[in-house]
Amino acid sequence: MNTEQIKQLEKLKELQKKGALTQDEFETAKQKLLNAEASTTTAYEDSSKGIFDCYFDGLKKYFRLKGRSSRYEYWSFTLVNFCISIFFLVIDTLTGINGMLFSLLYSLLLIIPTLTLSVRRLHDLNKSGWYITALIGLNLLSSLLDNLNTETDNEIIWCLHLICLLFTLILFIIVLYWSCQKGSPETNRYGAPLPEESKKEKHVFTISLILFLSIPLLGVVSIGLINSYTQVMEKYKINRTLNQISSLIANIRTAYAEEPSYLGLDNDAVKNAGLAAKEMIDVNNNLINPFGGEIIISNNGELFSITYLGLHQNSCRIVSGAFQDIEGIFVTTDSCSECPNNNCPLTIIAQ
Repeated sequence: MNTEQIKQLEKLKELQKKGALTQDEFETAKQKLLNAEASTTTAYEDSSKGIFDCYFDGLKKYFRLKGRSSRYEYWSFTLVNFCISIFFLVIDTLTGINGMLFSLLYSLLLIIPTLTLSVRRLHDLNKSGWYITALIGLNLLSSLLDNLNTETDNEIIWCLHLICLLFTLILFIIVLYWSCQKGSPETNRYGAPLPEESKKEKHVFTISLILFLSIPLLGVVSIGLINSYTQVMEKYKINRTLNQISSLIANIRTAYAEEPSYLGLDNDAVKNAGLAAKEMIDVNNNLINPFGGEIIISNNGELFSITYLGLHQNSCRIVSGAFQDIEGIFVTTDSCSECPNNNCPLTIIAQ
């Protein structure tokens, strides 16, 4: 062994003692070093990890700050994490869960492994992980100054907030630039060199970086598409509700035209007489409306009422407004005023 190789071996031993390398990692690095041809910059063979292997490996090293992570490992984790985050965002938006529950829980779960992976990525370039701590600190300080500025409207605090934002942006760009670089090919103070990147790995890096830089644009487009879809579905449900109520009123009046009163009129009577469309009866033989709530039909003899449960407040107002000026039809005044959790009980009374 030459002098350089001896120095490298000593570094490996020190890293093993500090806990940065496991026994297996030490033996592998030692064997590679012994087989090297007098050059300490000879990198390892191509990584055999898939992108999902890198993602789960990042989760396994949840709290691990020691060691190194390659550019491929970092951006593979970022790519999978990005795709899963978008999936949960779409699920939360389509299901209408308050507070984006799934997205929030997933984000909280991934905070720590994302930060520790970022630290190991800097280690791969022989740079301190304290840069990540500084970036977090600047973000927290910026948020604090923003809150103080909102409360006090002080020009000095406002200026400090802008300066803090500027430093945060600069440091973020620097850290992002570093995360795009290949790791140092020699053993550094954080561990042995990691496998080189194959063409597949370079493609993952390129795709991940493009997606990462496109997050703001993708977010705006995704939110726009989801909102458009939600609005279209809302209008569709409102139109179906209007048609259902009009049809029910007409069918009930026709069926009871020769009767002295509406006594006996209820959900069962409507279903038995075939006064409700098939789409309004679910597999459990219950009357349901387009918003997923129940339909309740009752009477007091001279009048009958149709109650739609589970309407959104805005939809409730639109539907009730459509029947307010029709003779012989009345809408209860509090139908759309008290709607806990955006759940309105719309009641329409007819003669």
